[in-house]
Amino acid sequence: MKHNSCFHWLSSSLTMLLFILICGLSLPQSASAQKPEWQINVDWPATNTGVVDCPDQYLANGVPWAIWPDLGRAEAIRVALFAIRHGDYGRAWNLVLMTQCHNRHAQQTLIYAGQQAVISYLADNWTPNGVDPYVVIPVVAEAFKTIAGAKDPPGRRDH
Repeated sequence: MKHNSCFHWLSSSLTMLLFILICGLSLPQSASAQKPEWQINVDWPATNTGVVDCPDQYLANGVPWAIWPDLGRAEAIRVALFAIRHGDYGRAWNLVLMTQCHNRHAQQTLIYAGQQAVISYLADNWTPNGVDPYVVIPVVAEAFKTIAGAKDPPGRRDH
């Protein structure tokens, strides 16, 4: 009797081990597990619309509207993508680093990977959408200059 129960236990244990090995090896790893940490540190802010850390840096880097709720780091990455499209790689790099201002380790992974790798990864894996700030901002600035330069709007008369 003892021999049969031992054999049954061994047989079921081997079956279970075989099942675990086969199923475990055939399951795909998640995409993030296959990526280097620095790429994860680019992808995360590209989708993060939460409250930003370091709002002073968003002001200093020319993206004050990204502080607005529901824009956040994702907006800074969107502007970085347009910067890449216009060949302004230095600005894109600064914006990417800024999105990790709260996480020194994440910034270090990006710095270690290097500007060229980070910018290439961003350009190859993300697409800018929405209004291009490189087009809109100069147009709005010109409109404000025109408005400020007008002494009296057309049709207005002071009595």
